[in-house]
Amino acid sequence: MKMHFPILAVIFSCAIYCFVTFNTAVSYSVSAFDGKDTIKNNSYDLSPKEYKLKSGKSFTLIQTYESDYLVNLFITGNGFPDSKDTILFDEIELIEAVVIADIDNDGYEEIYVFTKGFYPGAYDHVFGVASDEDKSYKEINFKDLKPSDAAEGGVFNGYQGQDVYTLEDNSIKRVFPVYKPGDFYGNPSEGYRTLFYTLEKTSGGFFFKLKN
Repeated sequence: MKMHFPILAVIFSCAIYCFVTFNTAVSYSVSAFDGKDTIKNNSYDLSPKEYKLKSGKSFTLIQTYESDYLVNLFITGNGFPDSKDTILFDEIELIEAVVIADIDNDGYEEIYVFTKGFYPGAYDHVFGVASDEDKSYKEINFKDLKPSDAAEGGVFNGYQGQDVYTLEDNSIKRVFPVYKPGDFYGNPSEGYRTLFYTLEKTSGGFFFKLKN
C-alpha cells in the first residue's frame, strides 16, 4: 500500500526513529547495477539521504525500521514548485540500491529503489518516483496484468514470482523463473525469462512499460 503524507509527518517520524540504534551493520553488493549514479546503501542506516538530480532538484529518502526484514520508505521531492507530497512505500523489503536514471530519455531523471527479500516468500522489487517535467513528481507503477499475459504464449505464462530487478542498458531488467504445472518450487523446467522496461507517462500517471 502506498500513501501520501504531508511533509510534517515525515519530520515527525524521523524525530521518533532517530532514537533507535542498531548493533548489526548490513551492506549489500550492487555489482549487478551499472552506471555511475548507482549508490550503495545500508538498510540499517536510518539517517535521511538526499539524492540530487542534474536539474538541481533532489529527493530525500527516509526509512524507518519495521522489522528485521522490512522498512518503511518515505520519499520527498525538493525544489519542485507544484508538489511537496511525501510518498510512502510501507513495509517493503530491505533496500539494496538507490539509482538515479532517465530511462525514457526525456531529460528528466527518476529515482529507483531496488529491494532484496531475505526471508521465505519474500521477493525482490523495484520502486520508483518520476520527475514530471521538474514541476512535480509521481510514483511509478506497474500496470495490472491482463488474463492474456498469463495465458499460453503470454509473457507471464508460467510466472510464480521470484523476480530479480536490476538496471541494465538504461532499462529496468526483470528476470524470473518460468514454471510448468507440476514443477517443484525453485526448480523451474522452463528456465528463466528476461523482460526490459522503460518509462511511460500517461494521463493516469507514470508506469513501467514493457519493451519486448
